[in-house]
Amino acid sequence: MFVVVLTYVKPLDEIDAALDEHVRFLEHQYAAGVFVASGRRVPRTGGVIVASGCDRAALDAILAQDPFQREGLARYEVIEFVASKMRAGFEAFVEPPRTSTARRTRRIPSAALVVLGAAALLSGPPVHAAPHPTSVSASYFGDSIAHPGLRLGTDFALLAHGGNALLVTGSVGGYDHRGSATGLLAAVELGYRYELGIGLQLEARVGAGYLHTLLDGKPFESTGDGQFRQMSLAGAGAFAPSGTIGFGWDFTGYGRPIAAFLRLTTLFQVPTSGATVMHPVIELGASWSFAR
Repeated sequence: MFVVVLTYVKPLDEIDAALDEHVRFLEHQYAAGVFVASGRRVPRTGGVIVASGCDRAALDAILAQDPFQREGLARYEVIEFVASKMRAGFEAFVEPPRTSTARRTRRIPSAALVVLGAAALLSGPPVHAAPHPTSVSASYFGDSIAHPGLRLGTDFALLAHGGNALLVTGSVGGYDHRGSATGLLAAVELGYRYELGIGLQLEARVGAGYLHTLLDGKPFESTGDGQFRQMSLAGAGAFAPSGTIGFGWDFTGYGRPIAAFLRLTTLFQVPTSGATVMHPVIELGASWSFAR
């Protein structure tokens, strides 16, 4: 675990001007499972942050994103410690003796105990854990890479700890395969995302949805009496399972609640009759995050 002690080196009016961006930085690291407690010093000469679930190099990279450090508003002292003794009820903080000289930090399995124990180390205002993030996204949805489309979606983090997040996603979208068909898709996905402290995100998703294809041109159907009539909105629906891998870059730590991403998806079109069709899909887009 780490205790980070901030000491202001600029007047408070300059500190206050950067405070909103600093709070967004803190909330992002709470959601990533890195920060477990924080608060201002009394008197107000700086602040204190308790961090866990990362090593010193990763923590240094995270702190470099803090606007207080980026703008030269505060001086930082990082103290690493091993919680070897604890009052009754906080045994989860006690680490066994280390068998290696390598620097490493033990992940605490219970987020609730982490918050309670860290709060005991701090004086000042109460500390509140950040809520799980939700985001909305828009992306280029290219069927077979080159056939253009659009997808709109929303992500909700069911669980988030230590840079790990379990996601559920809902989305609608479509693509245009000119001269063949237009596809309309509604889907739900379950995904896992891992975020490194520097903002890099890696993710994998599996999903299921409904894909409806509308034929281009002017298709006709037989009326049964030797005549033909033009069909309106001719097409068919199909079950559409999918698998996705992707990566992205989260700019929340830089004061921007947005992320850019690239995803590669294999989408299967499984009709009620006939052969299954595989669609390779590329998504390139951006998401905007907010707290629930």
